[in-house]
Amino acid sequence: MTHDSDNEYHEVDDEISDAESIVSDHESESDQEISEVSENETDSSEYSSNETVEQNIRSQNFINGKNRYKWSLQPFPQRRTRSDNIISHLPGVVGSAKIINSSNPIDFWNILFDNMMIEKITDYTNVKITELSISYGNTSTFTGHTDIIEIKAFIGLLYLCGIFKSGMEDVEGLFATDGTGRDIFRATMCLKRFLFLLSTIRFDNIIYDRDDRKESGDRVAPISELFQMFLVNSQSNYSMSEYSTVDEMLVPFRGRCSFRMYMKSKPNKYGLKVTCLCDAKNHYLYNAFIYCGKNNVPNPKKFAIPTLNVLELVTPIFNSNRNITGDNWFSSIELITELKRHGLTYVGTLRKNKRDIPSQIVPNKQTEVNTTKFAFTKDITLLSFVPKKNRYVLLLSSMHHTNTINPENSKPEIIEFYNQTKVGVDALDQKCAVYSRLRRTRRWPLAIFYAMLDIASVNSRVLYSCKNINSPIPRRMFGIIIGKELIIPHMKRRLLQERLPREIPQIIKKNTRR
Repeated sequence: MTHDSDNEYHEVDDEISDAESIVSDHESESDQEISEVSENETDSSEYSSNETVEQNIRSQNFINGKNRYKWSLQPFPQRRTRSDNIISHLPGVVGSAKIINSSNPIDFWNILFDNMMIEKITDYTNVKITELSISYGNTSTFTGHTDIIEIKAFIGLLYLCGIFKSGMEDVEGLFATDGTGRDIFRATMCLKRFLFLLSTIRFDNIIYDRDDRKESGDRVAPISELFQMFLVNSQSNYSMSEYSTVDEMLVPFRGRCSFRMYMKSKPNKYGLKVTCLCDAKNHYLYNAFIYCGKNNVPNPKKFAIPTLNVLELVTPIFNSNRNITGDNWFSSIELITELKRHGLTYVGTLRKNKRDIPSQIVPNKQTEVNTTKFAFTKDITLLSFVPKKNRYVLLLSSMHHTNTINPENSKPEIIEFYNQTKVGVDALDQKCAVYSRLRRTRRWPLAIFYAMLDIASVNSRVLYSCKNINSPIPRRMFGIIIGKELIIPHMKRRLLQERLPREIPQIIKKNTRR
């Protein structure tokens, strides 16, 4: 079979230049190198015209950043618990997930990937099948329209591919009849039908409204409707804990896409960037958006792009007194100030080129290891810490307001908190990678769909664990149960078909036995 630009039967990568990718400036390294010359020596002229003024400022326990942003060397008195540290919500399941009484993983998966989403995939796929099947003629037996039961079975096979770690295996090998294949694949559907569905599956209406949505600025129109439905379901069935993480994950993809990214800090380097908000404790994905290049987003306050990204993600949790943890690409005084207006606190590392940083707290070559320097405003704490020779880290926090240091390891409380809460998105990424459903593809919407399946598995297990604390299921078994529950209705229906290969009914009966 041939492989054209819109359909895929042989799963191969496009041969495209690496130069066609957008290079990300997101640098996740938290520590920074100490300059050869002390920051105090190089930058003092920018915030003080003479030495006398400098001495007067120090005597008053106040220092300034390069932009004259004023900091105190002493923490402000705290007479009682601050209102922004009082959490006014209960973390855990809400909505449909709260009222469901089930110990079957598929019931929790169905809450996130509901029938409405499956129906839309089915309808959009049938539009493509109608268009494509004409070229095959009336004699083809594998080009008929699909339905919800078959689409679920197709998704179930993708889940089993991930569990068997066969995502990058030639699909023909999975259906092999020489003893090297997986019988459950052949029992669910034939190879030609699986490949046909793989080439025709669609997530929006390719005929009627995709062009209109693209013209209106929706550059991710081929997947945006389904993606947003998934996010709505994720948010309506779970209430996050008091700590959350903002970061970026990269969906591996080497095909043609105008907003494909290059991120040197990621294992796969090239792919589609998805900026995520996750629970810092159990890594549940709560909100996300697909980066699709620079957009003309309304920005009347002239916020920086990282600030806009964070505000877009955390809108559903405004005024909840939760804390957001982020790395130095997101962190800024501007972001912290805006988050405080919306009832949220922030902790994150900071890049040394920010003009709000007073040079007095920046270490030099002579600064000893484990040295910590603090600066305070009424609502923000800034610190520098030297974890090892010639390296230091800067952190901002609007959640912490004291200069507390752990005497056992000489680390500030803020750094320990940051280390505990920074991994939410990275941990989600790692969980998805272990049993990834990702397959080689030329179509970027399909790559995003594979990622959604991975995330749905992680999120549904979090919901399951909240409702079934005393009945934990390992992740591998959890994925197997979901995969088999999705394919069993289609396998049972297939038993009614005539002229099945002799061994297929036996395999079906074996796998559908309760």
